[in-house]
Amino acid sequence: MLTYAITTREKLQAPWEEKRFEASKDVLLTSVSGASNSVSRVKSLFMKMSTGLQQRNSAEIFFNDISRRYEHLQGGISNWDAQKYALIRESVFEAFERNALAYIAVADDGMLTFDLGVRSTPEGAHVSYKLSGDPYKSHPDQTDTTIQNLEYAIWIIQVRKEEYKDQEKTHDPSREKNHVVFFILEKQ
Repeated sequence: MLTYAITTREKLQAPWEEKRFEASKDVLLTSVSGASNSVSRVKSLFMKMSTGLQQRNSAEIFFNDISRRYEHLQGGISNWDAQKYALIRESVFEAFERNALAYIAVADDGMLTFDLGVRSTPEGAHVSYKLSGDPYKSHPDQTDTTIQNLEYAIWIIQVRKEEYKDQEKTHDPSREKNHVVFFILEKQ
């Protein structure tokens, strides 16, 4: 009898859990969509107030980096199932937090760009950098160097040196106030 009661209870709860998940998923989708629309409105207002081409180009990269995260979430939320609800929820909250931190960092610095130091031991590694989804851009100087005027966005930095393993790190200037990435190169 106890086994039957437990089985029945699980069967009855399953549709309720699924409905609850669907409602929560709808709330998350609506929230992400609203945040994405807000970013678009702020971007539009910022572009109208921009005074020069460099500022508009930097703003384009800054706002597109935020928008890209929301677009990625919107596509993912629709396809996730109830077992991944906690992951979905945390991903949404993390995106909201990153958005807020990006706005705060730019407001505090009064700039849309920052300089990123790239250091390695040993020195002399080739440096490349990119935004997620973009191809790498080669930096003209080897480590230790500084990449100047990067837009406030999440950057992926790669270093390569002959006889050493290639390495890659991510730098989020909104979360990391010390704009230096350091690599300890390992022999192959």
